[in-house]
Amino acid sequence: MTVLTMGGTIGCFLGTFAAANIWTALLMLATWGFLWGLLRGLSEIAAPASALSVVIFLCALGQPDPSLAVAFHRSLLLLIGCGMSLSLAMVLWPFRPYAPA
Repeated sequence: MTVLTMGGTIGCFLGTFAAANIWTALLMLATWGFLWGLLRGLSEIAAPASALSVVIFLCALGQPDPSLAVAFHRSLLLLIGCGMSLSLAMVLWPFRPYAPA
């Protein structure tokens, strides 16, 4: 969950910032997808986080107004939301490794 939080926040910022130019967006999308694809190959645990991080990047590319202030605002909102879900998961669910929640 922490990997998704950090990767999604950075992906949201980069995707929003790259949406101004189509060639920058394509280059950054290829690089972002390649790097997360490598991480997906390293660990089975990182597979969902890598796929979701690329999806967050793509969603940020499709949003209008690619300015620096909007990129920071969207990234901050995503970081706050992921932090809230992470804290709820740690507080409300009992600690049972390798068991369903």
